[in-house]
Amino acid sequence: MYNQKILEKIAEERKKKGLSVYKLTELANLSANTIYNWYNKGASPTIAALSNVCNVLDLSLPILLSSTEKEYLSAQEETLIEEYRKLTDKQRQLIVDLIKELGI
Repeated sequence: MYNQKILEKIAEERKKKGLSVYKLTELANLSANTIYNWYNKGASPTIAALSNVCNVLDLSLPILLSSTEKEYLSAQEETLIEEYRKLTDKQRQLIVDLIKELGI
């Protein structure tokens, strides 16, 4: 069940990026049938293989492995949040004002 949720997240992100299973396998520098075997033969992915897949999908490994159903963040979004938390209150307000000004 847990493995299935991971595979569903991978499939969702792969489709968002317009990647086939073959192309994802290639970009993640995995052997030819690795991801295919996860989906069709019940093989369990290694952490190293999942890390490679996450790099291609711009997804953090902890988010991929989380068991929650909440919306998850890309690695870039996590970086933005980390940097935002380092700002002073005044700097944070400037960022919020800028985002509002951009109409986002």
